[in-house]
Amino acid sequence: MPKKIMLWSLLVITALAVFGHITQAMMAQDGRIEGTEQIEQTEESEQIEEEEILPFPVLHITSELDPFIQYRRFWHDGTLSLSGSNVEYGDFTDVAVGLRGRGNSTWWDGEDKRPLRIRFEEAQSLLGSEYEAADWILLADHFDRSLMRNYAALTFAESLGSMPFTPRPHHVQLYVNGEYMGVYLLTDERDVQPGRLEIAWDPDPALSGFMIELDARAPQSGEYDDTFVTVHGMHYDIRYPSRNSRRTQEHVDYVRGYLETVSQTIRSGNFGQAMTLIDLDTFVDFYLVQELFKNADVHSLSVFMYITGEGAERRLYMGPVWDFDIAAGNKRDMPLGSNPYYIFAAVVNYWYRHLMQMPEFREAVTERWNEIRDEQVVQMIADIRARAERYHSEFIRNFGRHRVMGVRGFGSPAEILAILTFSGQVEHLAQWFEARSVWLDDYFNDRLPGHDPMWRLVEYYALERPRQVRIYDEDDAYRMAGVHLISLHNRTMVSILEAAYLFDLSVHFDVMTRTYTLSRGEMEISYRRGTDFLTVDGERFDLPAPGILEILDLVYIPLYRMVEFLGYQAAWAVGEGTLVIRPAEDYEIYGI
Repeated sequence: MPKKIMLWSLLVITALAVFGHITQAMMAQDGRIEGTEQIEQTEESEQIEEEEILPFPVLHITSELDPFIQYRRFWHDGTLSLSGSNVEYGDFTDVAVGLRGRGNSTWWDGEDKRPLRIRFEEAQSLLGSEYEAADWILLADHFDRSLMRNYAALTFAESLGSMPFTPRPHHVQLYVNGEYMGVYLLTDERDVQPGRLEIAWDPDPALSGFMIELDARAPQSGEYDDTFVTVHGMHYDIRYPSRNSRRTQEHVDYVRGYLETVSQTIRSGNFGQAMTLIDLDTFVDFYLVQELFKNADVHSLSVFMYITGEGAERRLYMGPVWDFDIAAGNKRDMPLGSNPYYIFAAVVNYWYRHLMQMPEFREAVTERWNEIRDEQVVQMIADIRARAERYHSEFIRNFGRHRVMGVRGFGSPAEILAILTFSGQVEHLAQWFEARSVWLDDYFNDRLPGHDPMWRLVEYYALERPRQVRIYDEDDAYRMAGVHLISLHNRTMVSILEAAYLFDLSVHFDVMTRTYTLSRGEMEISYRRGTDFLTVDGERFDLPAPGILEILDLVYIPLYRMVEFLGYQAAWAVGEGTLVIRPAEDYEIYGI
């Protein structure tokens, strides 16, 4: 290794450690996390049997139009050929397909390598699927320099067995009009059909199945008011039944009512009542996948769930899991850091924030973790290393086409940028999981010092990183994560959606005018995106700097303004570093 590169890496790492961006871990150039204990691996998980090595599949797309430069939602014709898969799976040549772009940040920020949707004119089995389907997805994984995060998350979730449908991933080499485009991940579309999520429509909403996605972008992407519902400030996209498949306003109202009941019950802390509404097994396993991967999106994006069953057996189930390319330490500016420590999903996701404070749910999580720790978790880590070794030449070819190692962008933290080889990226990821597994094992089994309850860890980390603020309701042990509450120029800024949930306001987003409206009783607060003022009961209020802040799909306003508009009283307890907000009702909200 050139001395200049090594010196530069050490300088970067040292500087970041000084400023607190790397905690309890030092990153070596080869991707190691030093000073961490590994969970013991079995000999079986380390072996690579020759008969298990399958050819690396190759997909050829032919199209008169370049699919990567078209409007993302524009379907156009092409053909698809599959070779090198396996005789058992079956190759095919020049099968007619429709093509279009997909994704959000991966489409807009990944111009050199974009994801695609594929739709066969006739349903097709791919790479050993036991069912035929028309819709499939090609994930680019351009933000993930290990090319393993989505693959690992999907295979791990499937190994848990409680979620009946998890998209099955296959790495493929992709060519478009004869040009090599890199390694992609071919996987199932998240849809309702035999072999995938198997639920059924019914004209009676109380009997119909529903597939739902927690999606903060729903108001911006929805074309109709009945595309999504908003519950406690969170947006839920109704993916099935779709608008064109006999979905009525009664179906929409039913979903809104069911989710409101679930949210209120979970926040009340009544475990017995919650178990009459939600499925414990899928909620536990979905949480463990998100927490193990420290998934950055779990607070408000790509969180899938579905309602099915009749009468007393009707429940809300979690799954399938989706979208992990910026998980597992691959995102800077995370509310609790990109390191492999600290609880995350149970802080930023408001359902799990309350569920993990129920002793019964926490006990179920701990019991399940202890069941999967030495088998599925260990096997997942071993599979990451084995797959990277088995197909090393295919993977590194991707980085000859896409030279992203060490290149800033995609939100990757400095410790990722400092690793300049594919092997180093894979080893870093594997050891990140080993360190996180050890920490979670101590956490779930109450072996961490001063562990009473989990929020003490959050408070400790917040004090170490004072820009990150927490809010909680004293009666409800409610706390707001840094993703929804930030400090800017000594002003505490709260996201509109979290303010609606925190202060029990109704919220509506008008897609045509791009306007949020918060209301309670006769009071109404509105904000039109792109402006610098609020309208309160018809009166305009200009906001001085920092005013209103828009970050991607979140809109932040000064917390003190919200408190003022709602008629609350607020004062700083300076010695405690705490903002005390006293509403008309007799309870308090604190923010460190």
